[in-house]
Amino acid sequence: MLKAARKKRSIARWRALETFFEGYVRQLEKKSREGDEAGFYRHLKMIDDGKVLRDPTFIRQRWARWFHKLLNTKSPTIDLHAADKSQAVAHVVPLDDIPSLFEVEEAVRGMANRKAVGPDDLPAELIKLFLDGDQGLLREFHAIVVDVWQTGDVPQQWKDATIKVLFKKGDTMECGNYRGISLVAHAGQVMLKVVATRLSHYCEREGILPEEQSGFRPHRSTLDMLFAIQRLHELARKKSTAVFACFVDLTKAYDSVDRDLLWDVLRRFGVPPKMLAVIRHFHEGMRARVRTDDGQYSEWFDVGQGLRQGCNLAPLLFNLFFAAMLMVAVAEFDKDPKVTADMVKIGTQVEYTGKKGRSAGRKTTVVTDAEALWAMLYADDAAIVSRSPESLEKMMSVIVRVAGLFGLMVSEPKTEIMCMLPKGIEEHPFTVSAAGQTYKQTDRFVYLGRTISADGKADREITSRSCRAWKCYRRNSASMYDRRRADRQLKIRLLQAEVVETLLYGCASWSLTAEHYTKLNGTHRQFLTRCIGWSKRKRSDRPLSYAQALILSLIHI
Repeated sequence: MLKAARKKRSIARWRALETFFEGYVRQLEKKSREGDEAGFYRHLKMIDDGKVLRDPTFIRQRWARWFHKLLNTKSPTIDLHAADKSQAVAHVVPLDDIPSLFEVEEAVRGMANRKAVGPDDLPAELIKLFLDGDQGLLREFHAIVVDVWQTGDVPQQWKDATIKVLFKKGDTMECGNYRGISLVAHAGQVMLKVVATRLSHYCEREGILPEEQSGFRPHRSTLDMLFAIQRLHELARKKSTAVFACFVDLTKAYDSVDRDLLWDVLRRFGVPPKMLAVIRHFHEGMRARVRTDDGQYSEWFDVGQGLRQGCNLAPLLFNLFFAAMLMVAVAEFDKDPKVTADMVKIGTQVEYTGKKGRSAGRKTTVVTDAEALWAMLYADDAAIVSRSPESLEKMMSVIVRVAGLFGLMVSEPKTEIMCMLPKGIEEHPFTVSAAGQTYKQTDRFVYLGRTISADGKADREITSRSCRAWKCYRRNSASMYDRRRADRQLKIRLLQAEVVETLLYGCASWSLTAEHYTKLNGTHRQFLTRCIGWSKRKRSDRPLSYAQALILSLIHI
């Protein structure tokens, strides 16, 4: 009886586990089909356990002091008139129109499920119930949004935020190595989503954001910038010339945005008074508290500057703030002929044959419609490039100085330089100093999740992706992949949905050789053989099972 009960319990446990992975894989496959990369990788990390803190009371007090100082201290180098040199745009009246019922409905429908609640403890799934039936609740909610829009009386819970800290890298005892994510009220997010949608369409239509910026913009992703870097490296090798790059890291970029200067930037970019007032009312009088891993909260404290990381409007506001800073910096670049001459020119190559004089019969290649490529940006992740280290140093000096005027600070320890060399040329050391900062040279740098190498090869990136894929595999190896009785088709689907996707992240920007393909295929084959438990020493139907698993995996690819 005891043996039978244990067996029954074991079967029930494994069935429950398979049910969980079935739903988990279905979510991954859905996000992969929809092209939701951010949602895919966010969902991929869903079952990771957080690190347990030892002294919750002390940690809460420490975090509260840290964020209170961070979110209320203005930069001593800031100039509130720094945006005066940026482009001025006329106000657009339609941005001030009262939000329509359709806009509110679309904002509610676009809310993501299973998101952490803010201070109002109201989940997104509950707000989505407004869409059911005759939508009477939705009309009531729309009336509240309209009232807030017209009066500017934003509920305090819509302003407040609960800060959850996430570790990045480095020393775990250093507060600066954590990122604070603001959990805000979902009801307020609906209204800000309407504002963000209008403002985003306006910025794209008017061309306010620089072409180099791909962060949080429609129809753009990290792959655009990764492909640009790879293409730049290939052109440098083809032309047998070196390209010098500086990967810039801004210290606490979102938290360092000065709000008074931000309002001035928005006015200069044509944001009308009513919309600007709505954005201001969501930030003025804002409070925050810190929630630790034990579920306890710190005391409330006032927040006087910075953007709320976690708010759907924050990325767009930062892009506009950063765009104003870059406009001022580019105006400084244009004053130096040496800097503009050393910028990388990208254009269309046209071949023509001379017909007169000494050039008769001689083929010449001319670049037409050339544009200067001086930066690759994804939000605050920036890569500055030039064809000479001297010009790169001048550009960085301008960027550090102008960033200081806008209240932003370039991190010297985390900013690194690289020389992208053509084939056959040995690497030579060089230095870049800007405003008293000296940046270290490196032959590899992780930019937007991809390892960029000075030689332009993908060896290190493929090795890195393989290690991450194996780490992802081992996370569920005991519970799914290496379990003999688990459903084979479910294992292959899970393998394809998370492990192979992790292995091939950013592959569209790779420049591969036959050796690279062999290595990737070998890694893929190891995953499949471990999933089905095939071994060369055993004589069974495992080879046939491997072939079936391979076909199934390729179908999913």
